[in-house]
Parts: sequence; structure tokens; C-alpha cells
Amino acid sequence: MNENSLLKEKLIIFIGVIGISFSGVLAKLSDAPSIYLVMCRMYFTVLLLAIPFLRSFRKERHSLTRRTVLYCLISGCFLAVHFASYFQAVRLASVSSGSLLVNTSVFFVPMITVPFLGEKVSLRALAGILITFLGSVIVASADSSGGSNVLLGDMFAILGAFCMAVYTIMGKLCRRTISTSLYTTFVYFIAGTAALLLTIAQGIPLTGYSPVNYACALGMAVLCTLLGHSIFNWGLKYLSAAYISTVKLGEPVISAIFAYLIFREQPGLFKVIGGAVILFGVAWTVRYSE
Repeated sequence: MNENSLLKEKLIIFIGVIGISFSGVLAKLSDAPSIYLVMCRMYFTVLLLAIPFLRSFRKERHSLTRRTVLYCLISGCFLAVHFASYFQAVRLASVSSGSLLVNTSVFFVPMITVPFLGEKVSLRALAGILITFLGSVIVASADSSGGSNVLLGDMFAILGAFCMAVYTIMGKLCRRTISTSLYTTFVYFIAGTAALLLTIAQGIPLTGYSPVNYACALGMAVLCTLLGHSIFNWGLKYLSAAYISTVKLGEPVISAIFAYLIFREQPGLFKVIGGAVILFGVAWTVRYSE
């Protein structure tokens, strides 16, 4: 691949980073319950992916073994909780804290893969994980002065990080046998259905919300999912996973800029320091986990 083509791919990946950076802002603009917002986002996404999904399903339906379906079910359920936790985090705390702490999913991945999948973690990668943990402690400490609701928001963000770790691991297992398009659409449908069931279980109304909520959910489906995560999946064909994972660290920075422009959220000095430590720790871990 020549330099001009490579530059084009990198610019497209940067567009994806901008796309996912809208997630926290759109979640905060909405006033519908978080789990209901997840349901709408996932179902909107599935509708937009319906045609390519049906094509993939016809070609790959025999690859959907019971084990793969089970992994997809687990992945979709954890994805639903991830989104709901993240949405709740940015509402209770701030867009910057939520975006930063959700990136600590790199801390939880080895806690699952080492004992259950037998994977090994290098000492350098372990150092990056510890640095990430230190950064999250600094951010949480900086938020402690904001009251119990802010700390609860940080806890939701960390829960979202754990769920993202499980989702990532399940995706890695599923992608051994099925394509990205089939996996993502199937998992998005499962996540939407899981969110629907949780919405009904909590007695949350399914109608009666203002149009802005559906606009936010549709915006997430288009900007954050199709023009965000889907671009990253496409980019893996041309660029390394380490490069894409590192570039994605721009999300908390761009999200914080959006939050300042729209909500006038201004992170304090210690949150900035903690955020820098988290981003460094994640980048370091990604670098030495490849």
C-alpha cells in the first residue's frame, strides 16, 4: 500500500474516532432511561444493517454452531449493559470521566483471559494495566468532591469497562468462525432484545418519549456505530490492531471538547492528570499486548 493510500485509510479511521466521540454527548442530551436508549440505538442499527446481514446469514448460516450462538448471546447481553452503564455514567458524573474510565476495559481483559483462556500477559503489558488502574484512581479521587452521585457515575463507567472487556473477548472467539458483518448485526440484535427485556422488567414505559430521544438514538446508530465502530472493523484490513486501538484513545479527548462546547463541562487539573495517565497506560498496554 502506497503512502497516499495509507494516509487515506488513517484519515477514515480518524473520522471513526470523531463518530464514537458523539456517544456521551448524545446520551446526555437524551432524558429517556439509559436502558431504553440502548434498545432504540441497537434496533436502529440493526434496521440499517438488515440487508447486508441477510446476505451474510444466507452464506454463513451453517457456521453458526451452538457454541458460537452462545458466545454471541453473552456478547450481546454484556454489550447492552456496557452501553446502559456508560450512558448512566455520563449523566451522573461527566462525559469526560465516563469516556476515560470506560477505556479501562484493558484492565479487565487479562483478568478474564489469563485464568479462563490460558493467555499470558507480559510484564510490560502488566505495567501498563497497573498504570491504567492508577489513572482511574486519580480520576475517581478528583470526582469525589462532586458528591455521591458523581462517584456512582464513575462506578457505572467502570462497570461499563468490565462489560466491554467481556464483549471484546466474546467477539474474538466468535470472529474465528463467522464474519464481522454477521457477528456485529447478530450481536446488536441480541443487545437490543436484552435491553428490551430489561426495560420491560423494570416497568419502564415503551412509548411517550420526546422526539429528541429517538433522534439521539438514531444519531448513535449512524455516527457512533456505523461511522464509528464499523469503520474500525473495516480498518483492521489495512492497519494494525495496535494502531487502531491507540488512535481510539482520542475519543475521551474529543468527547471532552464536545462536552465543554455543549454543556460547559470543564475538567479539573487532577482529572486531566488522571486522564493522561489512563490514556498512557492503555496505549502502553496495547503496544505490549500485540
